[in-house]
Amino acid sequence: MHDAEQNKAPTGANPLPLSERQRRLGHELRSAAQGLLGYINIFSDEMQSRLTPEEAVLMERIWHYGKKLSELSMELLNELQELSQRLSDREPE
Repeated sequence: MHDAEQNKAPTGANPLPLSERQRRLGHELRSAAQGLLGYINIFSDEMQSRLTPEEAVLMERIWHYGKKLSELSMELLNELQELSQRLSDREPE
């Protein structure tokens, strides 16, 4: 079973607190992005001498957009965390 499937709350159970869901989502996104970039690096290193110039350019683009996706995901998670904090600060105790 995949990690994300293991983290789901059972049907009918109370959902996890928002902070825990955010933490898990952040972990899953970081892990997926780092895994993707790692495999791109391995493939590029092993195939570099065999790639045509056009293929090398495509690999660079894949790396660039994978890195950009990772950065945007982290930025989105940071924004979500800040918004969540502001909302929780507004709640009366």
